[in-house]
Amino acid sequence: MRYGVRAMKQTAVVVAIIAWFNLAVWAGAEVPSVTQASFQAEMRLAGTAADRDSKVQHWKTAISYRPNDPNNITIEYKIAVALSQETDLPHGQGLHRDEGLTYFRKIADSYDHMHYYSREPGDSIDSPQFMAPRAAVHAASLLWGRLGAPEDARRYLNLAMKDIEATYRKRIDDWTNEPAPQTEEPEGLGGEGKAQARLALWKQRQKAAAAGEVLGDQEMVVVKEAVRQFGYTYGEQHPYEVAGVMRQIIKQFPGTPMARLAQHHIDQAAILTTREVDKAIDQNLEDLAPENARLESVGKQAAGSRPAGQTISSPVANASPASSARLPIWSWWAIVAFATATIGCCVFLRRKHHALPAIGSSIAQDRANT
Repeated sequence: MRYGVRAMKQTAVVVAIIAWFNLAVWAGAEVPSVTQASFQAEMRLAGTAADRDSKVQHWKTAISYRPNDPNNITIEYKIAVALSQETDLPHGQGLHRDEGLTYFRKIADSYDHMHYYSREPGDSIDSPQFMAPRAAVHAASLLWGRLGAPEDARRYLNLAMKDIEATYRKRIDDWTNEPAPQTEEPEGLGGEGKAQARLALWKQRQKAAAAGEVLGDQEMVVVKEAVRQFGYTYGEQHPYEVAGVMRQIIKQFPGTPMARLAQHHIDQAAILTTREVDKAIDQNLEDLAPENARLESVGKQAAGSRPAGQTISSPVANASPASSARLPIWSWWAIVAFATATIGCCVFLRRKHHALPAIGSSIAQDRANT
């Protein structure tokens, strides 16, 4: 009988625990679990890891406790950057770009970029808002700079620019259709000042949306890198070749920051081409100056060596009216030589100079290390 009472008490306790658990789940409360605790423990160990590879391993173990969680994007991005860009020389740990590329590609291909969308610009590298397109640009840099795969690189750059376009157009729509804030606030609590501040912010956003200036500084860094990398995938370009490459972006993403930046590259290439032609002409004139001085000196010596009283009859004065209209033979040769030298200099300088600038931030490091 005594054992029966004890069993009944234990059963009642178990039933109470199960009932409490179900009630908590039904109410939406967070119930600590072994999996969640293990995840948090691994993240703490990653923060105190003595070397890079140990830190990366703890991150990998942590995300294994919550598979398919959208929040894993920040951890996987850290893993990709650590493997492809960070060395730990005291522990003999170099770069693992191929494994880093695998994580960058997974982020770009698997995560839904718009899941992390916000009306507010994400002006932090740690913000998940632009991690998917940023990872795509990193993947493109490694694919082109390290593996020499321009078509694969362009696929990821197009993916990045599509993600950016989605955010750009959604934010313009949100800011444009945002209702004007109420300006009537209770007196005595500083409400009037807050209302005016909200109204000023609303007007600022309306103006920015009309101008298409809705991306933050860090977001624009990703835009610039995507456009530049797209140009790099076509190899070295003469200034006059830049327009054909950049017009692909303008055609595919009209009215976006990518299109505006591509047009800027076209304009800069045109200016560079004009400057190089002018420079070639000036350089050609400088190169011809010593020869002109030599010919002038020879002419003076010939004039000084004539006997006294001897004159040279002018061919123009003795020529017939028909022949006087013709240029001397040596003048034609001089014109042909000048034109040939000018064209040669232009071709040489066009081959030597390129229009696109070197890429900045972390992408430049990727290309420099390959």
